[in-house]
Amino acid sequence: LLVRPEDAARAKNILRRQRFRHQCGVNKWQAERAGEIFGREPYIRDGFIVDLQWQPRFVIGGRLVEWEGGRIWQRACAFTEQGPSVYLLSPKDHILYLLLQALNDLDNSTPCFLFQLLDLATMLKTYAGDGIDPSHLPRTMDLSKRERAMDLLCAVRELFLGLESLGSVGPREGAILAEVFRPSRPFPPSTNIELAFQILPSRAQKIRFAMCYGLSSLMPGRAFSRQRRSGSSLTFWNVWFHYLGELLRKGLAMSDRLLKTPEKDL
Repeated sequence: LLVRPEDAARAKNILRRQRFRHQCGVNKWQAERAGEIFGREPYIRDGFIVDLQWQPRFVIGGRLVEWEGGRIWQRACAFTEQGPSVYLLSPKDHILYLLLQALNDLDNSTPCFLFQLLDLATMLKTYAGDGIDPSHLPRTMDLSKRERAMDLLCAVRELFLGLESLGSVGPREGAILAEVFRPSRPFPPSTNIELAFQILPSRAQKIRFAMCYGLSSLMPGRAFSRQRRSGSSLTFWNVWFHYLGELLRKGLAMSDRLLKTPEKDL
């Protein structure tokens, strides 16, 4: 679900009122900070996930690539069956989104790589005359990333579009493309703080984000969230005992890593 950046806060409130909750990783505080980087946050209710996006960014080649929202909204198509304010991506933008997501999943070893390829092939089959060329790619992509993206798009066309049914495609075909397009030199995993520093313009904003993200990692995590959702009675002291326990556990784990020394060969 893509909304304009200025409507993101309102969309989140609507989802919360509909009993969707933030599908957080470590805890909701850190997940909200990560949402500032990637321009997206997942919400879940009864196993149904809404991936809310307002300024989506992809990690390709260890760098953030931003989807250029201004041009996308200009080309959006009205979906009148669902009301006057609902739009669909244009076919070109839908193809571009799936291509960027496939590269993101490939570089970050995400298991959804094959899903993105099949969705991409479906769009290419459905809208045969709406392919994209390098001019449609985000300006934040350098030449090598542009060439890699177009090569992957051509490979999907050659491998999948001749098939009568995409239902016959399995993990083998996805593994072939992953092997061909996976970088020969793996990119070192980027931390969310490193990625944030790529997009935050001022030093003050970078310091603020690093402090907020670091402190949020010390806040109560999933176990506390599950306890709260189960309806357990929580008091002020329950919260703080849990929080202090988290601090102590993380501090001991960090001390253990710092004190360990590699064993010497005898």
